[in-house]
Amino acid sequence: MFTAAPLLKPRGLSSLALGLNRRNFTTTVTSSECAITVRLGVLTFGASNERKSFEVVISGKISRKMVSASLEWPDGAHRVRSPIIVYTDNLYNALQPFVAEDDRQLVYVVYMGNLVERNHSLSSHHFNMLRQVVDTRFLGQSLVRSYTRSFNGFVAYLTAQEHEKLASHEGVVSIFPSLSFYPKTTRSWDFMGFHENVDRNPTVESDTIIGVIDTGIWPESESFRDKGFSLPPKKWKGACSGGKNFTCNNKVIGARHYNSLPLPDDSARDGQGHGTHTASTAAGNSVTHASFYGIAKGTARGGITNCSI
Repeated sequence: MFTAAPLLKPRGLSSLALGLNRRNFTTTVTSSECAITVRLGVLTFGASNERKSFEVVISGKISRKMVSASLEWPDGAHRVRSPIIVYTDNLYNALQPFVAEDDRQLVYVVYMGNLVERNHSLSSHHFNMLRQVVDTRFLGQSLVRSYTRSFNGFVAYLTAQEHEKLASHEGVVSIFPSLSFYPKTTRSWDFMGFHENVDRNPTVESDTIIGVIDTGIWPESESFRDKGFSLPPKKWKGACSGGKNFTCNNKVIGARHYNSLPLPDDSARDGQGHGTHTASTAAGNSVTHASFYGIAKGTARGGITNCSI
């Protein structure tokens, strides 16, 4: 029986090795034969080619000449594995972690075309496909989600080798990385060339009604004041059924709430913020001196400011 004294050795990862930047990676340790602690368990990369260091401490009783473990560095979208091999037959107990290019896992969308009638579950079919290419140790964590309604496909963590194998699988149309896109400007309409002074048709715009299906709306917002608005368009046939403590006006001319579960306050009032944001982006009034806690002051406005919601 070998008793490993606490062993500490500095190691490093770089944003270049990970192929990522501006990410936070939090480590998790997988080992059934020894205790492994990672000092500096969160690595934050702020630029390309940046290198970060961490320390690994190993202790416990080890009965074999060699044991292996794995460090995982997930950030929510990507996962990098750092295999560790501990040799107990050397005086210095060599610690050899590394990041192999083929071990790096990224999130991919596997597109399999249109939905077809099947006698079995698509989710089970997707899982069985992964079973043929993914290391069994990580199979349970590989499948992120299955798409079974709008199209046939799934999202999964894959290494480069697994990606290559799956791409040749029968039924796979294409495999592409799952990417997140972030807005680059707070002035969306100007960015799209739809400026305030663009040629407009006031008659058509004032007769336009925009419907929004979302988390609700906050009718008291400055974006939805009805100052200067006339009565709703004559073609309007709806009603204001926003629920408790909800009042429409000549800007927000109608509302309804739909809840799959009974809630204590059945109302179209927005309790989350997304619906209000979406509605104001499409049809909010021009609100001057808007800012984010004093930052980025300017005028907030929707695409068509004089239409109804």
